Amino acid sequence: MNSSLSLIARVLLASVFLISGLRQTMAFGMVSGMMAGKGFPMPGVFLALAIILDLAGGIMLIANWNAKYAAWALAGFTLLVGTIFHGFWNFAGPEYNNEFNHFLKNVALTGGLLMVAATSNADEKVA
Repeated sequence: MNSSLSLIARVLLASVFLISGLRQTMAFGMVSGMMAGKGFPMPGVFLALAIILDLAGGIMLIANWNAKYAAWALAGFTLLVGTIFHGFWNFAGPEYNNEFNHFLKNVALTGGLLMVAATSNADEKVA
């Protein structure tokens, strides 16, 4: 794959996770409360771990440092989060459409991350 195109793709994918991690950090109490409302045990701990994964994984993708492993971790996380937080099958009307769109976004992100995992070499250095 063209290295410039690969870098652009990784930056675009990583931006979702970096921005999400920063926003969750700034609204830690609110997000933790939302997670508690979904029945998460120890929501603060899980949120802190999610923030670390978002930020570290995003940086690893951009730097192309162990991007294959970062992509695998973020892909699994994204699919899990999409299923837990965007269970469109539990809604009707406009909420159904909104949650379905968010779920599909997570599925598409997972596909992009799997493409990175499939095309990255584990020993690649900064692009």
